[in-house]
Amino acid sequence: MSGIAYLNQGVLSVNPPNRIMNLDKLPFPVRNIEYLGNISSIGTDKVGKRFFRMLAGRGCYGKCSFCSIIRFYAPKYRIYRSPQNVVGEIEQLVNKYGINDFLFNDEIFYEISKKGQMWIQQFVELIKQKEIKISFAIEMRANDIRHEEISLLKSVGLKCVSLGVESGIQRVLDEMNKGCTIQQNRDAIDILKQNDVTPLISFIAIIPTMSFKELKDNYKFLFSLNCFIEENVYNKLNIYSNCEYKNILEKWNLLIEGSSFYERHGYNFYDPKVELFSSIIEDVRVVFSAHKKKLIAIDSKTDNSEILNKFQGEWVKFNEQLWMNITNVLIEAIDNIDINNIEGIKSMEKIYFKFINTQSDFLHNYIDSFNNRKYNFYV
Repeated sequence: MSGIAYLNQGVLSVNPPNRIMNLDKLPFPVRNIEYLGNISSIGTDKVGKRFFRMLAGRGCYGKCSFCSIIRFYAPKYRIYRSPQNVVGEIEQLVNKYGINDFLFNDEIFYEISKKGQMWIQQFVELIKQKEIKISFAIEMRANDIRHEEISLLKSVGLKCVSLGVESGIQRVLDEMNKGCTIQQNRDAIDILKQNDVTPLISFIAIIPTMSFKELKDNYKFLFSLNCFIEENVYNKLNIYSNCEYKNILEKWNLLIEGSSFYERHGYNFYDPKVELFSSIIEDVRVVFSAHKKKLIAIDSKTDNSEILNKFQGEWVKFNEQLWMNITNVLIEAIDNIDINNIEGIKSMEKIYFKFINTQSDFLHNYIDSFNNRKYNFYV
């Protein structure tokens, strides 16, 4: 059997994997409607809508150094299901369950090649021919975003694109082997906004090889995009087994080996100020997690979509400003200290967490205020 490893009389044997080249031969997955996801997270424009996850193909041509998924695919290129096969599954699900929302979990929904462009055109034509009314979200690389394809997909229900921006520092993008530029990231976001498609970016704010100046510039870039989410602010690099970043950090003498294949590797930091920032912002994340749980409780205790959508809209703006303030104050505080002065660092942390406590109280009061206004979520 292809793609398995086993012991043969105490000797390790490995059968090389063979990719399935014709994905249309695979049956549609068995669905259990009881386990569908719900689009009801704070920050979305819909409440309580159920959706199906789908795959339009397998694989990615990218070679990102932080990615462990690409190790599963050899040769490393995208294999598509036929547009007829994908639309056939969509049509079946819509007719059987009456659910019109879909999340495509492909690493990339398509790539800019003649094959990819033809696939998009046929996919859109089939949706229109069958008059299927859907909304859907996809994942993409920034360098594959163009007006032509996005406008086509928008015409048949594209609502959101998850975009692998990852960094606002070109040196780091090159280290990540992203194969794109800062300007391409900005252009991709602009194209999505111009087509009224929501960009949802993935972003790794904290990288162990960063200088503190790069960290500051990275946050300036992130906040300038006007489409970041809370997780972008404190997300830091994860090192999984067999990803290229493990080798990069070994060369920098920063890697701390994990104790098993399943454990993420740890690391030290090149710049002690970046390490200090990473440690403190993680503590802040923990402080605010309790408030986030309360927010989720509000989400789950009301089925009034109009009221909750109003709350969500206000919350997104409030939370963006809150995390910008938290981050910028911390960056300024660390920037102005002597990293070798332990007492100075302790004093800075004490002052900073007084500030965090005031922001925490502010957040607590903000959430409570919605229950004291005409929106009584607990009725």
